[in-house]
Amino acid sequence: MKRFCNSLIASPPPSARGTRGLSNNTHLSFGFIFIMFISFFNPFQLFNQNQLQAQTFCDTQDTTVTNGNKTTGPPCGLSINYAPDSAHLDYTPVITIYLNFHFILRDDGTGNYRATDNGDPDTPDTFNNGYYIAQSIVQQANEKLNKLRKMRLPPGNSTQVIPEARYRYEIYTDPDDSTDQGIYFWDSTEIYYYDHKYALGSKTVQFEYTFPVPHQNVINVFVFGEKKNQAQDSNGGVASGYEDNHHTLLMTSAWFREIELNMGSSWYLYANILNHEIGHLLGLYHTWGKNDYCDDTPKNCNCWNIDSSEIPDSNTWCTAPNCGDSNVVSNNLMDYNIFRNAITPCQLGKIHYYLNNTLPNFVKPDYCTVDTTKNIHIQSGEQAVWNSTRYLRSNLIIEPGAKLTLKCTLHIPKDGEILVKRGAKLIVDGGTLTNACGQMWQGIRVEGDPNNPHPSTVDVLNNTATPTSGVAILNNATIENAYIGVWNTDKSWPQNHYGGIIIADSTTFRNCRTGIGFMKYKYDNASRIRFCHFITDDSLPGGQLPYAGITLWQVKGVDIIDCRFENKAPGLFDAGELGSGIVSIDAGYKVDGNLIAYDPQSGNPVYHYGTFKNLTRGIDAENISNPLAQILVYHQQFDTVQEGVLLRNSFFDEIRENTFTIPAWPLLPNTLKGQYAIKLNGSQGYYVADNTINTTNDAVNNHGIVVRNTYGGQLHYNTVNSNYTAIQTEQYNEILKMSCNTLTGNHLGLSINPNSPYGSLQDQGEGCDQQDYRPANAFVNFDCANGALEIRSSIDIVYYDNEANPNHLDTTCIDVTANSIITICSPGQTLGQDVCSYESITDTVPTHDDASNLRTSINNSSDPVEKQLLRNDLMRVYIALDTTQSVMLSLLDEMNNHPADKLSIQAYYADSNLTEARNRLDTLTLRNLSDSLFYQTMDILLTAAAI
Repeated sequence: MKRFCNSLIASPPPSARGTRGLSNNTHLSFGFIFIMFISFFNPFQLFNQNQLQAQTFCDTQDTTVTNGNKTTGPPCGLSINYAPDSAHLDYTPVITIYLNFHFILRDDGTGNYRATDNGDPDTPDTFNNGYYIAQSIVQQANEKLNKLRKMRLPPGNSTQVIPEARYRYEIYTDPDDSTDQGIYFWDSTEIYYYDHKYALGSKTVQFEYTFPVPHQNVINVFVFGEKKNQAQDSNGGVASGYEDNHHTLLMTSAWFREIELNMGSSWYLYANILNHEIGHLLGLYHTWGKNDYCDDTPKNCNCWNIDSSEIPDSNTWCTAPNCGDSNVVSNNLMDYNIFRNAITPCQLGKIHYYLNNTLPNFVKPDYCTVDTTKNIHIQSGEQAVWNSTRYLRSNLIIEPGAKLTLKCTLHIPKDGEILVKRGAKLIVDGGTLTNACGQMWQGIRVEGDPNNPHPSTVDVLNNTATPTSGVAILNNATIENAYIGVWNTDKSWPQNHYGGIIIADSTTFRNCRTGIGFMKYKYDNASRIRFCHFITDDSLPGGQLPYAGITLWQVKGVDIIDCRFENKAPGLFDAGELGSGIVSIDAGYKVDGNLIAYDPQSGNPVYHYGTFKNLTRGIDAENISNPLAQILVYHQQFDTVQEGVLLRNSFFDEIRENTFTIPAWPLLPNTLKGQYAIKLNGSQGYYVADNTINTTNDAVNNHGIVVRNTYGGQLHYNTVNSNYTAIQTEQYNEILKMSCNTLTGNHLGLSINPNSPYGSLQDQGEGCDQQDYRPANAFVNFDCANGALEIRSSIDIVYYDNEANPNHLDTTCIDVTANSIITICSPGQTLGQDVCSYESITDTVPTHDDASNLRTSINNSSDPVEKQLLRNDLMRVYIALDTTQSVMLSLLDEMNNHPADKLSIQAYYADSNLTEARNRLDTLTLRNLSDSLFYQTMDILLTAAAI
């Protein structure tokens, strides 16, 4: 838009009457190039032939806002995509435009409508005062916008009729000032007479004034009583905008025509002028003279009225003096005609493009708070595609059998949500879901069907199956400022709609409290998360703290592939409030990198690693009741994560081929006990191998791997560098097999801790005979003054080693701080077996042949420790193969020892065999604190399940 700047009037502002008090220096000075004059007549005297000859004026130059004129490019940039859908008007929320009215009077308060009356010195009318006139103009203008008609041009056209414009006006009042009515009266003879002049032969009207407008978030409508140097029986309007996004509209002669010329209520006609001039402010051109960038608005002779013998709405030929008999009178809003009751799809598209992409300050911010009475429903059978930016005022609900595709930005109000019902589908294809007001919204809620299994992920994506659950597919999307970006649950109890399907690829979850939430679902889950970013880069609205990228509760089968979990603004949060990557309870899932190639020399796979960065915890998993919820963590990079992987009471998990960088101690608050890469607490049957762990310093409480009260665990081929403690064991760790780990430059290599009856390292290795395994751990670059092995236990400890190991444990580096005896087997000969060539059966994708071979090995083994480790391997194979629960229960019963008893209790509980679970729990022997806590937890769960 052309603008006239730097032509400011130095005169003082006029006095104001009927307004809030404003000081003389509280004003704005504007210089304009005004646009679009329009001439109209009193509708009640429309057919008076004498009035047809009245003088008109129309000073125009089409230099209005050009946003929205695009006809090519991405869908979100095509203005036609913003036109309301005539079959689903509710899909386009109504936008409210704020107005203020200013009536200009002479210095003595005469010459226009006043606050108290109509300004007629002979017959004052208190009813038709300025307040009533302004309100009536707005009411009539809104009625016009709500009842659009068919285009008359060209004759016989098939231009689509969109019956509502989906925008309206409201007079803005100060919510903090009960006396403010948004309508003001100003006394200034200096600017009372509206004046205009031609500039350099063009049709640009230059006008300058100084005025103290009370509000900055409105279109200011100035109503002049008279004109200067022009026919006073003509009326019209001018629209203009400013560099700072303020907008102004001028109208003139309404009062003079009604009061001085006794021509009737000319103010009624100003509804058309208001709509036309605001049309210019919203990006529309005149249609008759040149290209207005809309193919559905043909050029015409700009005939303003039909013959007086015809009715206004008939499609008759124009016989006005300036047209002749060859043209049909236009009824388009942007032509000079008396009807102004048609706006084409192209024009409405341009208007809504401008409003939704520019969001001028005069738009009412009713998109900030949810209004459930205006909920939008995508009805069953509909397949809607939204290719435009929109600001919702309500919730968005996709009904069963409906499908909605979002390709652009959708703004959801505070506490609003998108609900995908059972059998419905939402696709966010490159779109952004956010809140425009710096507040949190609820997120996408995907209802599921907990009683029916999912089809495969491929079938869901290819539409070759119709799931009974709702489906949300996020492809290259962005989800911002949500409490939970997308989750599959009910909002009320009982929870009957768990199990919605969530498939996210290359999607960013930004500044959400939680990115994705998975709720309880007993079948294999078709959900999949790949190449997604879970990012915090600013403070969350409302003082919320980041919780987790992904949460999972009692689900299985979800793959999380090559994702990034990162707090990019760690300085904005306390160290203990940086958030977690993944938090789960009783859930089984795989976190893996992306296989991108195979090394041509070795044939080994090459992965792109997933990332956890600047977090309090990377993966935080707890298993309360499901021993078959296996967690697999492969090919991840944990960078400056205070607690990398924490697994509590978990079973048969694997943590392999990951890298960890533990941050320096000062990042850790006193509320946390220590920093570590991997910690297993109460876990059984785990396999931790081929991980690399580094730290920036060896400050106290920096630990590589911590195992506490575990059973049947294996630590192999891990490299731990420069920590205070490389591997620390706490409480009772039975059958803990550690071999081929490289521990370099640590303050302590192994720490057996704490000083309690349960601080032990039992059954590590198998014995001192030649045929037995040896750990073959490498202790490199140790200062013996620190102690490579620290023992804080009141029971005897046996550590198996061999002098043939060049980096074996030096007995002079053993620090015994309790009354215990340390034994090192050093038979002085080579190992009976090359323990460092050991590979778990789960190094590759397990097969049923693997299970059969393991069964044979178990049956042939006579060593109880070896049998237990082989059974653990077999359980991991069974879980990976999704073998029936009865087979797994049978294997647990075979184990017939105390840890297996606990596993069996949980398995029977998970299988809903509450009687058997209760019988086994009542006979459980409690030998330590962990067993007691287990008993208490299961007792609560079984009691609740039996109610």
